[in-house]
Amino acid sequence: MTTPSYPGLHDVERAVLFAEVLDAIATGIIILDLEHEEVIFRNPHASTILEQAGADHGFGTLQALLATEIDLLRQGQTAQSFRKKVRFGNRLFGYTLYGPMAANRFVAVFLQDITDQDRLAAMDEATEMMHNIGFLFSGIRHEIGNPINSMKMALTVLRKNVHRFPPQEVARYFDRIFEQVSRMENLLTSLKTFNLFEKPRLTLVDLLAFFREFIGLLAEDVRKKHITLDLDLAEEARWVNVDVRALQHVVMNIFANAMEALSDRPDARVTVRCQSGGEVVVLTISDNGCGISKDVQQDIFKPFFTTKQNGTGLGLMLSRKLLAQMNCSLEISSKEGAGTTVTMLLPNATVNEPTMAGCPIDH
Repeated sequence: MTTPSYPGLHDVERAVLFAEVLDAIATGIIILDLEHEEVIFRNPHASTILEQAGADHGFGTLQALLATEIDLLRQGQTAQSFRKKVRFGNRLFGYTLYGPMAANRFVAVFLQDITDQDRLAAMDEATEMMHNIGFLFSGIRHEIGNPINSMKMALTVLRKNVHRFPPQEVARYFDRIFEQVSRMENLLTSLKTFNLFEKPRLTLVDLLAFFREFIGLLAEDVRKKHITLDLDLAEEARWVNVDVRALQHVVMNIFANAMEALSDRPDARVTVRCQSGGEVVVLTISDNGCGISKDVQQDIFKPFFTTKQNGTGLGLMLSRKLLAQMNCSLEISSKEGAGTTVTMLLPNATVNEPTMAGCPIDH
């Protein structure tokens, strides 16, 4: 690493300048010497944060608090920990670790009081939730009200004319009624799924085995529709911590959308790719189908929004909810006429579970 040059400044002057910057910065900075088990640097903001929290400033307290992250850093599994949260008394703190530096000896800790930000975020989330609940119930009222009105009209006509209509006409009205009943059943099934995974059961999932089995289930449909399936899975992105039932539900929904988008497309193809992104596995499912217009992309996660004739408009919203419950995320990028890519970030078990580092892999 090249040391930057500062014309006109001697080493001592540079050291004084850097010390003044670190003292003035509104982020707590602590440097731990793991070899001698001592705190060798703590700027004033870090001292203030620890005093407000009523926490001991000593190495022992910080070592005990950060033991898991420090172990991962020292094992070389990551160069930094992603931002974590810890609560002291009535205050909430966010921290990130960097290192180890200088022959595995030093670790830097960046610390911030995030109590107010967290409270504001919770208020924003609650407001957004109330908005979504209102939107959801409005949609339910509309989606159930329409088929009920349609059935009511059909039954009214039948009651007045059942003895005059020929059997074929009566059967047509009954078919219309059963069609509306089926529509409501599909809606209620989708709503039931909202509560199906309220408490996800996180387990160690082998994505290679998961997708081999999943693709096997779709093999016949894929063959009939002349779709090519590609699976590209990096070894370091093989293991994740998720609820396998929820992941199956999400992937099935994504594949159903992709296969519909590939209808009558030449050289139809779906590519599943898993790559390591450090503490997360980046799972992408891409198709070269009809794509999604920019206008539609703005609404695809809204409840009851659908472009399908018999869709409920709950699939993607539910998929994002299930993933969020497992500390995962889902995003969609698409270009009309060129295809769609769904990107999911899943917890990488190889990084987040130390026991996975030496886990035997079965090919």
